[in-house]
Amino acid sequence: MSELELLSASIEDYCRKLHSNPEVKNEPLVLDEAIGSIPRRQLVDSLLELWDESQTIFGEYALAKYALTLCIERNCLAEVVAVIPAWLRSCVEAGAYQDCVNFAARCETSPEWHDDAVPLDKFSVLRNSAKSLRNIGDLDGALNRYRQIISMAVEVNDQAEISMGLLLIGKLHGNYWGQLSLFSSFVEEAKVRLEHELLRVRRPASKRKRLIRNLAICHDALGQAYRDSDPALVEEHLDNAIKLNKELKRRSGISRTQCHLFHHKFKHAPPREKLTHLRNFEASVKMLLKEDPDERGLGIRYVQLSSLSLEVGDRAAAARFLVLGKSYAHQYSEYKTLTRAALVESSLYKLTDPARAFEALTQGLSIAQKHRLQIMESEINLELVEILSREPTHGKRNAEDDIEELFKRNREIHLGLLNEVKSSLNRFDATGSLPPEFELLSPQTREKFREKLLLDFDRTVDRLDRNIDILVTVLSLNKRKRQELVILEVVNSVARLLLHEYNHTILASATLSTLRDIAAELKTLEEMLDKVRTNLPASSDLIKEVDDLTSALDTKAEQLRSLDDELGNLKSLLSERLRRPRHLNDRVSLRMVTEKAISELVQQKHSLKEVIRFQHPFDIRVLLNHDIMLTVVQNLIRNAVEELGDKVEPSNKIIVSLGSEKIGEANNLSEAGSLAVVTTLGDKSRAAKIASSIRMGLEGHSTTKPSGSGVGMDITKLVFKELMGASIHVIDEDRSAGIKIIFKTDHLNTELVPAEG
Repeated sequence: MSELELLSASIEDYCRKLHSNPEVKNEPLVLDEAIGSIPRRQLVDSLLELWDESQTIFGEYALAKYALTLCIERNCLAEVVAVIPAWLRSCVEAGAYQDCVNFAARCETSPEWHDDAVPLDKFSVLRNSAKSLRNIGDLDGALNRYRQIISMAVEVNDQAEISMGLLLIGKLHGNYWGQLSLFSSFVEEAKVRLEHELLRVRRPASKRKRLIRNLAICHDALGQAYRDSDPALVEEHLDNAIKLNKELKRRSGISRTQCHLFHHKFKHAPPREKLTHLRNFEASVKMLLKEDPDERGLGIRYVQLSSLSLEVGDRAAAARFLVLGKSYAHQYSEYKTLTRAALVESSLYKLTDPARAFEALTQGLSIAQKHRLQIMESEINLELVEILSREPTHGKRNAEDDIEELFKRNREIHLGLLNEVKSSLNRFDATGSLPPEFELLSPQTREKFREKLLLDFDRTVDRLDRNIDILVTVLSLNKRKRQELVILEVVNSVARLLLHEYNHTILASATLSTLRDIAAELKTLEEMLDKVRTNLPASSDLIKEVDDLTSALDTKAEQLRSLDDELGNLKSLLSERLRRPRHLNDRVSLRMVTEKAISELVQQKHSLKEVIRFQHPFDIRVLLNHDIMLTVVQNLIRNAVEELGDKVEPSNKIIVSLGSEKIGEANNLSEAGSLAVVTTLGDKSRAAKIASSIRMGLEGHSTTKPSGSGVGMDITKLVFKELMGASIHVIDEDRSAGIKIIFKTDHLNTELVPAEG
């Protein structure tokens, strides 16, 4: 048997083992003695010839593992420098992350690599090494590698690699540390740099193609960064990514972005349109199976297909796609996909087979903990809590102890993520040297960063919603008093934390003056200009310009003082409202609560005085907590205000009313109190859209409003339906849309009285 045949047989045997047991890739390679004795020149020639013949992902990886092991041992890296990046990339594609990290470290420390490798190959090795470190949970190691890419790219003025480094750092912050503000900031910076470079570069074609490819990746990433905050912007970026990928005829890129687009459309579509987007998603997945199959990308896509199929009620398809997704994810060591699959499997079986759901979650939790997937770990913890609250026998110890530990761990995770946000914010205000990615941010990006910080707060609120829902489930067998205390405590705790961070990290930054100080400085500047004006000749053309400037400065100073007053009012309002209840036996007047809720909203936005009308021929008194009821009622009215948007026409009104309804059977009717919040609009279609939005909120879908709070409907259901037993109805009548709550006839807890009483 020739040297070539001997090598080929050993590599094929290893490849077969990989297909039967993917975990083999994590074991050391045992070399046949005969292979170790192949002469150096023949060894290199044989490896290069076999590499040219490799076709499958595991086939390429098997060859690469043999090649890198042998070339390092035999000290013949100089002869294969040009193919080392491709060999390392094959390790990543096969999910052999530790192999990639180890081989890259050995290659990079060799003199041959340092002297002979070209910059593009060095960038490739750094990227593959960083991706591998990220996938095994060494996020700090990955960040340092990305910084190396940026520093090296700056030295050789490679704008494509500078942008790619910024992009990858942004994705790391967004996907693993929950920092959407940095995610979008770094990717936006990368996009602008690439667009600028494309205007300058016409040739060579290969360089331009590389820039376009990176720009497509930026648009795709921005589509992910804004998915929780700006649906229209998401579609715009994803459409741009698809166009660029089609220009490059990059099938895997087209498939990936189309999947993101149809997944996004599915999540925001009314029920009757969801199936269409699901079918389009499935067609986009099948693109990966044409010609040269891209199996590595199939794991997450099939898991997503499973989740979407389950949402439309097709459990058989959901189960089938889940099996496929887990199989591909396991084969290619897609750990994040496996944790996502655990959540989908739990949703699929938690009602029919709780034991299977619990086992899936515990396996997913183990993977998430091992690879530092903290956001996924927190989601799995909440699902485990939900199952343990219904099926306490699944835990190894007392269920309450398990639940307590899971919530403690989630608290650690979320505080850690908030500290990451705080740390990033502090870097912007720090003096002295900054990490390279922060040094490269333009002044425009820096200015927008503080605004984008709200994206991280939005995500925190989303997680808060989920925690509240699970807490209610956990405490469902306890008294209502305990439920209310826990809910309000969670809301207040996070609200106080966000307010503290806003006051002490953003507004209290040493680099920012207070609004009133800035207004005073503008006023001083206005007075200085007045003095300059007195010294100008009466015939000077500058007099009018100076007058215009002083007038503008006076206006801006007044606006800043007004804004400072409004912020002060808002802070006082929050401080008043963020207090803990001392007792829960309030006899709450809905008339007084509604009047206060409207008064506070008008205090924040004076124009609402002409929009909101309160009608109360009756009063309804309920036994609950005053602060909880005020929060819920105000959320309902605020949601109606947000639905109107900025363009409020004279005919637009928000009618808040307390009334009565007849309930019960025809021969046993009783009178019950009702609370309604109804918006009147100029056309039927807009009213129908608002009614649809309310229905979606009550069904548990995320808000699609750009400025929506996203919590009003959840708290409405929680307090009125689950705690008080009231019924909730959507109003959709001609040019009116809104919501009505009808309370049970229960004189112990709910009392309908004349308004004068």
